Amino acid sequence: MDEFKPAKKKSIFEDKYLGQQRPIPLVKKPEEPPELPEAPPLEPTIPESQILHYTSEPAVEEVKEVEPAPVPATMDPAPDEVPAPPQAEIDPTPVETIADSPPKPKKHRRRSLRRVLIIVGLIVLVIGLVGGGAAWWYSHHHKKTQPAVAVYKGLVPEAVAKVVNFPVYYPEPKKLPDGYGLSLSSFNISLQKTVVYYVTYGGSKRLIFGVQAAPSDQDLAAFRTTYMQHSVIYQSTLGKAEIGTHNDQAIVSLPLPNGPWIIVTAPLDINYDNLKQVLDALTK
Repeated sequence: MDEFKPAKKKSIFEDKYLGQQRPIPLVKKPEEPPELPEAPPLEPTIPESQILHYTSEPAVEEVKEVEPAPVPATMDPAPDEVPAPPQAEIDPTPVETIADSPPKPKKHRRRSLRRVLIIVGLIVLVIGLVGGGAAWWYSHHHKKTQPAVAVYKGLVPEAVAKVVNFPVYYPEPKKLPDGYGLSLSSFNISLQKTVVYYVTYGGSKRLIFGVQAAPSDQDLAAFRTTYMQHSVIYQSTLGKAEIGTHNDQAIVSLPLPNGPWIIVTAPLDINYDNLKQVLDALTK
């Protein structure tokens, strides 16, 4: 015997849906919207020429040919119309304004500056001419009066030695007696081409020397007869010197062998020992 089983109580869900065996409702697929007709293209509200576009290629503007308007053969103004007055021609050159153009200097300032430069240039030119003339004069004339170059031991000026063709003898200053001195600025040339200089002693007293070319025998004889009175012979280091007097002066005649003729004039009261020492100091 079948075991008695109590009947299972059906749930409300089973009684309602399974008893009826209704299918599970499926979710419907959404329907696609119907295709709308294409809308006509919208016309732009802003003109294309006013829209800014960027492109790497330069824009090429299409040039439209414009046909010239026909010009009537004659055009008479209407009786009621009044012809317009002729317009003045406008100069196309740009006009510089005060802000654009640089400030121009005044004319009077330019003139004054030019005058100053001219005056300064003239002053410099005059100074150059005066300086050049003074330098030229000094170089050509100063050597004749104050020569700086000496031929022998710096005592005989070069300008004097160049004029004559014989050696110029003079007393060596170191061998002169005490109080005697050779005047280096006294060297000069006379018109007879005789070299003249002097030795000072006793303040303002002088022994005047004259050196000239070798004389002839006739000149020596005439000189001895005219100027040598009560003469004596002194044997100096250079040769025989004849010492005499003439017109309150002591006269010395010293003709050197194969050399010039030396004539000395001294005061009559000179110390003869000192005079002989001066003659022994002669050199060239």
